[in-house]
Amino acid sequence: MQSASDRVLSTAELLRLILENLWSDRKQTYRNALVSKAWSNEASNVLWYQLDSFLPLLKLLGPMSSMSDAMHSTDVFEYDRHVRPCDWDVYQRYSWRVRKIHDLERFLDVDDSVVFDLMATAPFSSSALAPNLKEILYDGARSLIKFIPLFINESLECLGLYEILNAGMMYRRVLSYIPYNAPNLRRLELHPEYNMVEMIHPEFDIILAALPHLTEVSLPPAHFVTSTLNILARLPHLANLDVTGSLSPITLDVTATSLADTFPALTTVDIDVLSLGDIASLIKTSKPRKLRSLYVLCRNESCETYGRLIATVTSTCQAIQDIRVRRVCVDSGNDDEIDLDQPTFSFPTPLRRCMTLTTLNLYHAPRLCLNVETMIVLLSSLPSLEILKLSERIGPATLPLSALAEMAPLCPHMKSLTLCMDTAQLSMSTPPERRFNCLKVLGVGLSPLKSPAPAVVSFLGMVLPKECALEMSGLNREEQAKWKTVVDFLPMAWELRTVREGCC
Repeated sequence: MQSASDRVLSTAELLRLILENLWSDRKQTYRNALVSKAWSNEASNVLWYQLDSFLPLLKLLGPMSSMSDAMHSTDVFEYDRHVRPCDWDVYQRYSWRVRKIHDLERFLDVDDSVVFDLMATAPFSSSALAPNLKEILYDGARSLIKFIPLFINESLECLGLYEILNAGMMYRRVLSYIPYNAPNLRRLELHPEYNMVEMIHPEFDIILAALPHLTEVSLPPAHFVTSTLNILARLPHLANLDVTGSLSPITLDVTATSLADTFPALTTVDIDVLSLGDIASLIKTSKPRKLRSLYVLCRNESCETYGRLIATVTSTCQAIQDIRVRRVCVDSGNDDEIDLDQPTFSFPTPLRRCMTLTTLNLYHAPRLCLNVETMIVLLSSLPSLEILKLSERIGPATLPLSALAEMAPLCPHMKSLTLCMDTAQLSMSTPPERRFNCLKVLGVGLSPLKSPAPAVVSFLGMVLPKECALEMSGLNREEQAKWKTVVDFLPMAWELRTVREGCC
């Protein structure tokens, strides 16, 4: 009579779940494949589900040896003999199990003769080399890109090509295969060498237009031209758009495109190739009403464009939940100098009331010159905020620490708050109802501690819940030590967090 554990392990579906949970332990999965015929079948499915290279499949067709290529610091593999027809019987026993190939190893390569052997001896079409393959991720620092067209088929849903170097024609060829051999592609990630991408237009627009099922697209800046933008805007299922990696902003004439009421399914945009003004124009023109998350990396923008972007997004995108704008500095020499006469950022007044926005993060923002009135306008317009980070890179801080008492009633859902604050003057007449109820983290940014620690502790104890933690970012050791004395006076539930410079 079978025990309960025997019955479980003899049930194929349960056995498969157990073995899938052991996937990270490859040696144990190999041992499991030797237990019995049933176990061998299920363990083989697990072992072959995701491959780290094309090599395991190629080695099924015959023994291979490698020779070192000192010039390129790689090992180049080739067959010890020609592939025979009977070798394909072994190959077919395993190739149907493969679902993902993540060929990201930079130091393995294959000789061209291997490709010729496959093409000359395969008893079936190339689309059957891995008939159930759904995902290919490839780091093109080597010449294995020539194998990718052999594995593109109708089951493929994801293709990622990264750092394609010195292979312009092969890169172009791989893309040309997609519309005909992989019409069901849903995710496309392309990051080729910058100086080779210009050669594929306008073919690239034709390729995109022939892939109506795309839901995620990640492009290099050089692919993001006006004609491509028009194609992307009309993909019916495009939900995530990522255009990053630019050293300097590019210019698109958004007003010259026909983008009204486009991007019907777009929910997430991550972009660093356009100025804030161009992004605002793009959103105003295209009206992506399902947009929930906007992540922007910008350069030295004017304060006016910050306000314009936020006003445009909150008034146009009815589902927006998350806005994050991070500023990077391109002229490092003068960035920390304080120009008190430069224009300062201000939120548009009145700011359209937006009930959906839960995260607003302006990292390394320009001089904000925040005051109590500004914060009241902002928080009254965004009542659902859970995360607010207004991290100025240059100061001085103008928002008094005591403004927290005015802000608390307007932030019923706030969980994380980061502000640069002036701690020189404190008001101790805070009504008991003016307390943040949900706040978990208070970030002080670059705020220097100018008041005695006991006074700051007394005030914070009136407006913050006991479980709230203090977070510091970018402060020098002396200022960190001062704030540490504040933490030492607080209840044990408090903790000190030092944020790594550069986190957003």
